[in-house]
Amino acid sequence: MATTKQIVTSFKSAVNHGTPAYWAVQSVAKRWKTTPARVTNVLTKEKYCTAKSFNGHQVYWQNWAGKQNTKWAKESEYWFIQHAINWALTNGWATPEDFKGKTPRQIYAWLMPKFNKYFSTYKKTTTTKTRKPKTKVRKATKSPSLKYKGRTVKPKTRKYRKAA
Repeated sequence: MATTKQIVTSFKSAVNHGTPAYWAVQSVAKRWKTTPARVTNVLTKEKYCTAKSFNGHQVYWQNWAGKQNTKWAKESEYWFIQHAINWALTNGWATPEDFKGKTPRQIYAWLMPKFNKYFSTYKKTTTTKTRKPKTKVRKATKSPSLKYKGRTVKPKTRKYRKAA
């Protein structure tokens, strides 16, 4: 088990070399054979990162300006656009035809007003349709009986009773 000092030192080193906080937490957790949740908890307690809960997930970032890294900036921009498109399609804001012939920058510009409208009010969870499970109402019986090869046996213990 890694100590707090080891986790903090690894995280600081990674962020100072230009690694985004998310990837730094993942690599620290892998290196010290612990979970990202534990790493995030240690870092928040020690005030090295801030964590907020969003739709049941932890979103976190470091509390100081680390080294800027062009490679990670381009990679993050790519994933931002990709996830924005996926999100717009799954929420029904857009259809695949809406993205035909547009560059990623044009798609971003087209989606930003929709994001601003969505995020202007805080939503705890996204809307999903749920179905209520069908339940049967059973009539109460005094003692259920089990049939074994033609003979009826009344159970004496809970082990042999049918589940309600």
